Order: sequence, then C-alpha cells, then structure tokens
Amino acid sequence: MTTQWATTRKACDHLNVSESTLYLLRKNGIFKANIDWRRKFPSNKSGVLYDLTQCEKTLKARFVTDPKTLELANA
Repeated sequence: MTTQWATTRKACDHLNVSESTLYLLRKNGIFKANIDWRRKFPSNKSGVLYDLTQCEKTLKARFVTDPKTLELANA
C-alpha cells in the first residue's frame, strides 16, 4: 500500500476542514507526527504534508461514538 502525501490545501479539500482545523488537530495531538503528517524538509519552518488515508482513519477512530458510552444510553 502506497502512502499518498498531500499539501495542506489538498488535505483541506480532501478532509473538508480548514487550514486552522488541521493546525489544531496537529497541535492537540490528534494527528501524530510521522504517522498522520510530516514536514517536507527537516526544519520547523518547513511546510507540512499529510497522509490522507491515515488522517481519514484517525478522524474516524477519534469521532466514532459507542452507543453504550452515550449518556442517553445509561438513562
């Protein structure tokens, strides 16, 4: 399976989120470095590339809800 790395703009279009949302997903540790994203070059000022397939998996796993853990299910 090949990894499809995409620029921030392409990732925004693909994932249907804004650039600031992608930044917050990285900053808050939801998207992990070298798993979901990486730098183009080894510099803190370098642009970021996203693994679109892995990002989709991460978002799905993060935001899937289990009916047993919902407050209404316990009532």
